[in-house]
Amino acid sequence: MITKNQVQWRIAISVDDSIGLQARYLTTKKEFDTNHELVSIPRLDKEKIYHVSLFNPRWQYKGMRPTLNWLYKDVTSNIPQLYQYQNQRVYLSLYREF
Repeated sequence: MITKNQVQWRIAISVDDSIGLQARYLTTKKEFDTNHELVSIPRLDKEKIYHVSLFNPRWQYKGMRPTLNWLYKDVTSNIPQLYQYQNQRVYLSLYREF
């Protein structure tokens, strides 16, 4: 079983309908209640996620808005050899509102 504690922050900014920015921060603490098979201690992970989206509301194609995204994830663990990592990605997404 996993116990989770989570905190999330979100902010959105738009300037004169010409550019928009959304930012999100999420932190999660995961506590596992059983010992890990290899190291005989309960696992404890802490995740931090940063997500930033940049868009222009005027740029649309067939009702879809392109958005440039950056996502960074940092996971620390008390068993770092197996579960600790960092990764980031940049990607383009299309949003459509109904």
